[in-house]
Amino acid sequence: MKNLLALSLLVFLFQFNAEATFRAGSYNIRNFGSDEANQPDTDKVELAKTIAGLQVDMLGVEEIVDKQQFTQFVAGYFPYYALALSQCGGRGRQHLGIMYNPQRFNLIGLYEDMRLSASGPNSQIDCYQGLRPALIGYFEDKQTSKKFIFMVLHLKAGGDQKAMETRYFQYEVLKVVLNEYRVRGYNDFIIVGDLNSTEYSLGPSNPYYQAFKQIISNLGLYDLTQNLPCTNYWHGGTRDGIEEPSMLDHILSSPSFVSPKNPPAAYVGAHCLANRCQTTRADRLGRSYTNVSDHCPILSDI
Repeated sequence: MKNLLALSLLVFLFQFNAEATFRAGSYNIRNFGSDEANQPDTDKVELAKTIAGLQVDMLGVEEIVDKQQFTQFVAGYFPYYALALSQCGGRGRQHLGIMYNPQRFNLIGLYEDMRLSASGPNSQIDCYQGLRPALIGYFEDKQTSKKFIFMVLHLKAGGDQKAMETRYFQYEVLKVVLNEYRVRGYNDFIIVGDLNSTEYSLGPSNPYYQAFKQIISNLGLYDLTQNLPCTNYWHGGTRDGIEEPSMLDHILSSPSFVSPKNPPAAYVGAHCLANRCQTTRADRLGRSYTNVSDHCPILSDI
């Protein structure tokens, strides 16, 4: 199985390198490698099959608890990807990572911004306390010589008022971070990850939904995934075995990656695709839901 997946990826890399575009994505892999009793072991074969099907050039990953095990997973199933992981993961040890095609991209620098791990202006910042930092990769596209920043985020979870206020604080920190880079001459950004945008479930008429949309605009970014119907499933606040779709994950980019006449298309995979983001029974969502993650991978052709 490993050799077949690796061969499929190698064929894809040679085919896709002929394109000027590239495919970026994000995947929250639920607590990969966690040894907690209430966490099922990640089905690595199912995960490998899902990632191979994405045919992605650059993938941000979240919730990597066991970094050594994930490094071995990538080396075993995807030897033609390079992998960069964060050192810090917050209280839950949920590290961030970037899988990328080294034939297409050169990693110039890798940074972690611990300011995103703070939950408020007076909270302490620590590698294994608080929230997840931002993982920031500075890359060069070998085909075009274009340099850009690829950032992976995993913001505060929860749909209550306090959680949303924490995320709004994180967005203010992110605005500072982006402006610092822009002052230094960096203007090309791709930001992916689990933004925990529970505001989406409230609908366009809700002020919190509108606030989220305004925040993205104020950051000077374009939401490539804004028209996706869902990116994850959850129990909907009940325990009736019926799972509901939600929208938590996003791919954001600076305007330099977006053509107004031909904006990049976005896609969702795994059980979200298989079930067309429709409300459904939990037992119909399959192993990608029960044994990999409640989230689905998202991707966009940049």
